[in-house]
Amino acid sequence: MELKGKGNLMGNNHKPKEVLIFGAGSFGEEVLDFLDDINCIHPTYRCIGFLDDEEKKWGGKLHGVPILGAFSESNKFPNSQLILAFTSIKNFWNRETIFSSIEKRLNRFETIVHPSAMVSKTALIGKGTVIYPNVTIRSNASIGNHVVVLPNSVVSHDVRIEDYSIIASGVNIAGRTTIGSCCYLGSGCSIRENLTIEDYCLIGMGSVVLTHVARNCVMVGNPARKIRTVVES
Repeated sequence: MELKGKGNLMGNNHKPKEVLIFGAGSFGEEVLDFLDDINCIHPTYRCIGFLDDEEKKWGGKLHGVPILGAFSESNKFPNSQLILAFTSIKNFWNRETIFSSIEKRLNRFETIVHPSAMVSKTALIGKGTVIYPNVTIRSNASIGNHVVVLPNSVVSHDVRIEDYSIIASGVNIAGRTTIGSCCYLGSGCSIRENLTIEDYCLIGMGSVVLTHVARNCVMVGNPARKIRTVVES
């Protein structure tokens, strides 16, 4: 784990960190906005460019920031921290494989917490995780590496979210719940307290989860029920 609350966002280093954003799409644009918001409070980051595997984007600019080339170009910038800003419901279960193919050294990834997020000083947030505006993370919550938590979601006390999971907008996770790795919790869903959702699960938009969810399940409805597995054999 890297951050405890927002403790290291306003460090004593007066020289802004150089960062590269992976993904010159809408997620990348949002991350660039977050860096600007953080810099308005304290000059913390300098974005030197985007990397993207879509060749047609190379040589262009996004809001004045150059698109420098493919993901593989990151080795040309060994002193830059990396922010992975691409994700999709179409391949959420494969995020670990995708991210590991880009860079295996966890200490190269920067953790981004938007200044408007309310993060308990006892919460832990992992490397490469991105916390969007107006997220609430309460006491003793533990969020893993390369997790994305979208706006207006609530992560209650003692919740554990494992690596590579995506929490969409407006999700409410009640206390002492565990969310496995490589899960996708759809917008507006609610998870009851003291539950476990195992790895590689998809919870549909607006669903209400009242019972334990086994690995590799797609759950929808109120109450949520299994409709299929995530990856069909």
